[in-house]
Amino acid sequence: MGKVDRDKFKSDSGSRFRRGGRFSSWKKEGETVGFIHPMFGLWERWTHGTLPSFEEQDDGTYMVRRRAINCMATSSDKVPSSECPTCLLQEFARQKIAEGFDDDEAILDVGKGKDRIVYTLKDLAGEAGYYTDPTARKQVVFAWIPRDKEYEELRDAVEIITGPQTLGSRIIEVIEDEIKERGEVRGDVEVPAGFELGLRKGSLVLISDDEEIKWSPFGLKLKYRKNETAQNKYGASKMDRDLCEVTPKIAQVMVADEEELGIDLERMCEPTSYDRQMEIIGSSWSSRAVPFEDFEDFARLRGKTAGSSRARKPKTASSRNRENTGRSAKDSRGVFCPECGEENRAGAKFCQGCGSKLGGREKPARDSDDKVDDGGQKKTGGEEGKVRCPECNEMVEPMRPSGRCPECGVKLGGLDDDVPF
Repeated sequence: MGKVDRDKFKSDSGSRFRRGGRFSSWKKEGETVGFIHPMFGLWERWTHGTLPSFEEQDDGTYMVRRRAINCMATSSDKVPSSECPTCLLQEFARQKIAEGFDDDEAILDVGKGKDRIVYTLKDLAGEAGYYTDPTARKQVVFAWIPRDKEYEELRDAVEIITGPQTLGSRIIEVIEDEIKERGEVRGDVEVPAGFELGLRKGSLVLISDDEEIKWSPFGLKLKYRKNETAQNKYGASKMDRDLCEVTPKIAQVMVADEEELGIDLERMCEPTSYDRQMEIIGSSWSSRAVPFEDFEDFARLRGKTAGSSRARKPKTASSRNRENTGRSAKDSRGVFCPECGEENRAGAKFCQGCGSKLGGREKPARDSDDKVDDGGQKKTGGEEGKVRCPECNEMVEPMRPSGRCPECGVKLGGLDDDVPF
């Protein structure tokens, strides 16, 4: 999956719609005003939604989690995919029902009380309603900069919004109307091809080999109507620039890169691996009438990927109570995201579930007598908090919290203690 091709996005029609706004809370308010981050633009992915997963934690206990599954297909004509375990799970469930198995047979069954999650053959076959239907559906994904958000850390200025095809289509309609009126350069919310985004005296500029254009992308108002039909739940409209202004505070967020913001849309939109999907499915499989091994054999024969032969044997519901062998979970498992709980491979920098940055870097030691900060900028004794920018040679107070020069946009230092705020 990847960046949105507007024509392709519109042509992928006919799929059913699913909920959006997984990371931003904008749907609770019913609307949000702000900007699509112009350095990233719109991304797309095909997603199955969530499946229950029963996972061992670092302390040896087990926890029920809902794991988002990205389909291994990349376009509507490839859904369902014979390489994707969750697509194959739906095909497998339909086959079992056709063979005469009870469609109410619980296949995935995990948790207790209000936390219990059950998927029957009927659910997995997509015949029990919208919320348990595992059919892959198209989503739009983007980094969103709310107009009035207060924050202290730069990464807190950006939210991730995911939504169904309807939301993506409404946004694309607005963008194409603006492009028709203003042209590709001034009408898009994304940095046009052939240009780089820069900062001059607190304002955005588009820079190419032979020109520099002052640029002010327009804002959007996104609406969510809870009680409307799926086709009418989402709306998008352009905001006039005087009502949604690109202030210097917002501009510094727009020129920030993935590392500064701690997000990775590419990882968020990439397919969930064969092995990981099989692990999630197997962890909550409980049926004896339809053993997990039957599905493994079905997927191996039906699928076209060699990944299944290398898949780690998942723990099924019948084998969860095995004693801990003394092996440390931290030694053998990946890292868990503090934002969404997704387990990631050891050494991963960004969460594959929500895109949040994992871990962090230590703050550099500060020497109060040192007159040069860690970013190489000279500090002055006469002007408190100011440094001389090595790019434009101006004495400036770094922008908060990005640490950029307000005159030319160059990054003066890190995001920790090496800029004299």
